[in-house]
Amino acid sequence: PFFTIGVFFICFKLAVKHGFSKLNSIYLALAFFLGSVFSYIVIDSESWYFSQSISALLVLLALYEYFTKRRFFLVGIFTSLAFATRFTSGLVILFFLADIFLKKDFSLEKRFFTVFKLIAPSMIVGVLLLAYNFARFGDAFNNGYETNLVVPQAFQLVRARYGLFSLSHLITNFFWFFLASMIPITEFGSYHLVAPY
Repeated sequence: PFFTIGVFFICFKLAVKHGFSKLNSIYLALAFFLGSVFSYIVIDSESWYFSQSISALLVLLALYEYFTKRRFFLVGIFTSLAFATRFTSGLVILFFLADIFLKKDFSLEKRFFTVFKLIAPSMIVGVLLLAYNFARFGDAFNNGYETNLVVPQAFQLVRARYGLFSLSHLITNFFWFFLASMIPITEFGSYHLVAPY
């Protein structure tokens, strides 16, 4: 709940920072909760969503720092910690890198040092993750997803057929991300809704 409250608060603060009234900022923060895939992370208490809520908070903290004080080393720390929790969350660093390279008032020297301050924490975290993978699996590039026990068996067959990362997953992911509505929680074998609904 602390991370969830933190996400709501940072969404609210970002909206206020961009000139929205406090009421509209609350609406926007609620829209992030109820109108995005984050809504499922909020209501589902399964362990693998825990890192996603932490990652969402860290990415939002990086954005808040960027839109307020612009201390790129601190932005780098937040993005590197997000990278440590969810590998794909580390891609948010591309937004900040693009900003640095598109700035017209940055000299070449200032651009270099700003990029260094931004990516240094991610480089350190990347090396630590590689060492961690090597210690766990004997391979620095094996993060455990390849050997993850997937149930039911139908999921294992799909993964064996299409692979873990494949362009064939685009349409399926598009459907679940953009088109599928919230799936209600029902009593086993029936359509009777049960908490948290």
